[in-house]
Amino acid sequence: ARILLAAQDIIARKKKEKKERAKARFLPRLLGMKVKKAVEHAAEEVEHEAERAIEHAAEEVRKSVAHVAHHADSGGETRGGQAKGAVVPKARTSILSLGAAVGSSGKTEPGASLVGSPKT
Repeated sequence: ARILLAAQDIIARKKKEKKERAKARFLPRLLGMKVKKAVEHAAEEVEHEAERAIEHAAEEVRKSVAHVAHHADSGGETRGGQAKGAVVPKARTSILSLGAAVGSSGKTEPGASLVGSPKT
């Protein structure tokens, strides 16, 4: 009976040691996976914030362009008190091309010129 109990004790100890060794081998991989997931999540969050910032900036540019184009069309007084016809036609074309260059996605359209006259 003593030999049987001693054998069971040895077997239980060996099983426990084997489990601990397996756990020690797998633990770094498990931690690596958790770190990788955390980094991926943070990267997605940063990308999302950047997209929102770009969209917000593009909307502000569109508003500004529409405001300037409106004053160029109306020929009325501008905020600086300049008289009628203060925006010359070439500048007005450039301003409108800037508005067209910034698309709804917030990115500039291919071939669009942000400086000078629009591409033909």
